[in-house]
Amino acid sequence: EQNGKLSVSYIGFKTQTVPFTSGEDLRISLETEAALMDEVVIKAKKIIAQEFSVEKISKLEVYLNPAAKADVLLAVQSLPASSSVDETANISLRGSPPSETGIFLNNVPIRDAVRLDQSNGVGQFSIFNTSTIQSVNVFPSNPPVEFGGATSGAVALYTDDKLFEKSTSLIASVVGGAFYLSRQLGKKTAFAAYGNLSTHHLFTALNPSALGQIKSFESKDAGIYFIHKFSPRSILKVFNFSIFESYEFLTKEPGFEALFSQNKDRNMTVANYSYQWDNARLEFNQGLNFSDAKYSIGNIAHNVKNTDYFASLGFHYFKNNWSIKTGASLTQYDVKANGLVPIFFHAYESRHPNQAYEQNNSIGVPEAYVYGKYNFSEKLILGAGSRVYPGFGGNDPYVSNQANLSYRPKASHTFTVSIGNYNKFQFPGVSIPELSISKSNQYALDYKYEKGTTVLSGAIYKKDVDNSFFKNPIYGAELFVSKRSRKLSGSLSLAHINSIIEEENTSYPSRFDLNYFIKIIGKYSIPDVIEINAVYRHRQGTYYIPVIQSEFDPVTDNFIPFYAGITEGDRLPDYKILDIAISKIMSVGPGSLILFVNAGNVLDFKNVRAQSYTRDYSEQVAQLYNGRIVFFGGVYQW
Repeated sequence: EQNGKLSVSYIGFKTQTVPFTSGEDLRISLETEAALMDEVVIKAKKIIAQEFSVEKISKLEVYLNPAAKADVLLAVQSLPASSSVDETANISLRGSPPSETGIFLNNVPIRDAVRLDQSNGVGQFSIFNTSTIQSVNVFPSNPPVEFGGATSGAVALYTDDKLFEKSTSLIASVVGGAFYLSRQLGKKTAFAAYGNLSTHHLFTALNPSALGQIKSFESKDAGIYFIHKFSPRSILKVFNFSIFESYEFLTKEPGFEALFSQNKDRNMTVANYSYQWDNARLEFNQGLNFSDAKYSIGNIAHNVKNTDYFASLGFHYFKNNWSIKTGASLTQYDVKANGLVPIFFHAYESRHPNQAYEQNNSIGVPEAYVYGKYNFSEKLILGAGSRVYPGFGGNDPYVSNQANLSYRPKASHTFTVSIGNYNKFQFPGVSIPELSISKSNQYALDYKYEKGTTVLSGAIYKKDVDNSFFKNPIYGAELFVSKRSRKLSGSLSLAHINSIIEEENTSYPSRFDLNYFIKIIGKYSIPDVIEINAVYRHRQGTYYIPVIQSEFDPVTDNFIPFYAGITEGDRLPDYKILDIAISKIMSVGPGSLILFVNAGNVLDFKNVRAQSYTRDYSEQVAQLYNGRIVFFGGVYQW
């Protein structure tokens, strides 16, 4: 005979432990037990216009997206609304340049959201650690007026309000190593910390042909995320992130080769406090960001220091079928830049003459907003609001307005109509010579069908952007369909974008003008064995202006190129790429181990990034995107 003890428990009853003998029939009666619960607080949604977002991405979806490489901004690139034409983390939405897209972390604008960036702000990955991100809301048209500094789209990221569970992760890959840990400090406080160290040595050695132009890169970053709950209704969150990075890659220009060098240090702090009543929510958000970057190539050198400060106070009241949110914010931008630029546009080798420059731009932007929403029924929701800048420091005032309507005739069908006009300050750049206000009028109709494992969505939209130096009318259409099963799932998205630049009496396509953009994502998984993900992207080549002839210049001992007319440009060849990711998860000791292998551009397509030329401009020389790249590593978590 075997003797033992049996423990029986159930919610609402006292746990009982009774002895038993093998083969004996047992009859157990549990006694009721009242359970005391902590106060439960029903929270208002963080974004009052959240029903009008086109897409919401969870943390799990970021990890499962084969195109995301576990990066939240790269996950956005997989959406049909993404019109990015570079292999970067910079977000272009529905034909607008990335400078028109607002990126927000816990309602704080992040103007510098990418790492390994160039002097034009183009970067390879986002600065965000996916482990700390709870959700991503994407507004490809008509960003909520509670967000300032966004005209043609917004990406709003939010961290979790819950106290972290105890967890530790170690990550190792061909580019370096990382760690992540989270702990609770008592019943009301928790923190998470992470760090990464990346270097080029093994990565470039494994991919010498694809990454031959990359001579070096190194990145060291660390972040800490702190949560304290004063009560179930009151919470403080503080996030700090620091990064130190550098890289060099070989650039080939007509007649010479030179190393482009980048070194950048930055720190970002975001703090949020909120208090929740039964029918209201008070929020205070604060952000401080500063960076020091140096870029150089040939006779060009840029030293750029950015400092951003942001503070906002918002009050959200909701009752029955209606809610209203109002608030005010102050954003202070400071940009200091100096360096060397070529005297002659065609002569930028180190031996050619250059001249020094210095720029200082500083502006404070105080704004106030109000937005209201009414639920006529479960089928119909209407929202409208305004954001006001009263004018400051001699700048003209402006008012941004927005209206949204969501209609659900059935649970599986949703129609969203949104219109609005938006304003933001644009800092000087390649196409904008001085500080100006960018204005955008937008109209969009989105449809979504979702039932079971099937999703179908479509959109038509129109934008009219005016930044004082040129106009950018845009219109387009999107179609998306996805289907998933236990083992196999896939999606297909199609987009057509007409994006035109208008200058005085001349018009020509922008870089985001694409007759077709196709994205196909597939996933096959054998539970507890292996998972295979594949992403295929195919789009029309971008518009560019070719050189039609050249003339030798004895002053610079170089050739002067003469370009075709701005309306007589050409298209680069079609861009197409297939990425495959394979992963396996297994139990090892007290935790789990995830092994992964990624093959980027597995078919080694020769995608043309830009057209360069021989020294005398007599022949074109294609500059290519990365060839086939192999990347692998593992994550151990316990």
